[in-house]
Amino acid sequence: MKNIIVVMISAVLLFSCGETSEKITAEVTEAVKVENKVSFYGSKFDPKGAISPAELLVKMEDGVEKEVILKTTINGTCAKKGCWMSVDMPNNTDMMISMIDYSFFVPKSDAEGLETYIKGRVIQDTVSVAELQHYAEDANKSKEEIEAITEPEYGLSIVASGIAIVGYEAAPEEGHEGHDHDSHEGHSH
Repeated sequence: MKNIIVVMISAVLLFSCGETSEKITAEVTEAVKVENKVSFYGSKFDPKGAISPAELLVKMEDGVEKEVILKTTINGTCAKKGCWMSVDMPNNTDMMISMIDYSFFVPKSDAEGLETYIKGRVIQDTVSVAELQHYAEDANKSKEEIEAITEPEYGLSIVASGIAIVGYEAAPEEGHEGHDHDSHEGHSH
């Protein structure tokens, strides 16, 4: 923690001495990586230019799909395979994240509450009751919670090409394997 404070103070001093903000951002980002391990899943990417959930909502007002890098917090992941995750959005809502072509997956546990950067295509779509119930089942929700899902949901989701999780140290093989959907019953992707 002291290292981050020192780097931030140094960054402010450097900035006031004419250094570019890009260099300072890179130094602060590197300090955060050292202090809070970052694990990548899918394609590695530079989180520079990431937007907040509120900025995403404004950006998507036109309804046109677009590529973004989103910075938010993980609310949950698929406890069975790590094939999806839900992230924090404004007004205590969630947004679902799926992985492009199921070519990678995220941790099945211990990622809730961690900061994440997601690079991918934002889409607006309707999620069926069956799929919502399946997600609830994957998240180990109770039978009552699953049966309480009776309406489809329309909203934003991201098909991710890369995900970075801050503060989570992946096992060497984690996050780099393909997802064998044939062995994960119930998915109709």
